[in-house]
Amino acid sequence: MTENSTEIEPTDEQRYAAIETGADETMIYDRENPDAWVQSSYTVEIGG
Repeated sequence: MTENSTEIEPTDEQRYAAIETGADETMIYDRENPDAWVQSSYTVEIGG
């Protein structure tokens, strides 16, 4: 890295993504770490 360059950290919205599988499941994964993912067949609302 040069003195004038800066490294921009990705936001959570850029780093993490979710996909729905054909089996009505959702998979949330880390784009920077292929070993970090969670798969679920249902969701729970947070907050309220």
